Formats: sequence, structure tokens, C-alpha cells
Amino acid sequence: MSIASPTTLLLAAVLAAPAIYGATVDGTVDISDAATRYLIAVPLAAVMLWLLRTVTKSYGRVTPKPPARRANDASDDDEALEGDPPTRPA
Repeated sequence: MSIASPTTLLLAAVLAAPAIYGATVDGTVDISDAATRYLIAVPLAAVMLWLLRTVTKSYGRVTPKPPARRANDASDDDEALEGDPPTRPA
């Protein structure tokens, strides 16, 4: 969880966008309030991204294949199960 990564800072800017807009464009919010909201949004964004990465870290991983069988190994599939049709007509 890097607090100074570009993704974290961008998400924090998105979260604090109304305050930043109000401070820079409208003038309805004091710049110190907008900066405070941005600084509060940075650790929140870092935690949100950490949770997202934790939840999605196992997605897309390939499961290992079972070991290859040799031709002369006995197979459990060769035994007939109860209810299977006979292999030869009786």
C-alpha cells in the first residue's frame, strides 16, 4: 500500500474534487479547507485501493495442472459404477 503512488493521489483528487472545484473555480470553499479534504482523502484512497487489490489478487491466477499419468498406471475410471450399462451385450 503506497500512499504516494499516482493511482492513490489521483483517486484522492477524485474524492476531493468537489472541494477542489469549489476552491479553484467557484471560490465558495476556502483553499485551506480544500487542501485539508484532499489530505484526508489520500489515506482513505490508499486504504480503498489496498482493499481492492486484496480482494482481486487471486483473480486470473492459473490453477496448476494435475501431474501427468503414465500409460501403465491403473485408472480409477476403468471400474464400472453401479447403474452403468454393461460394456458388452449379455
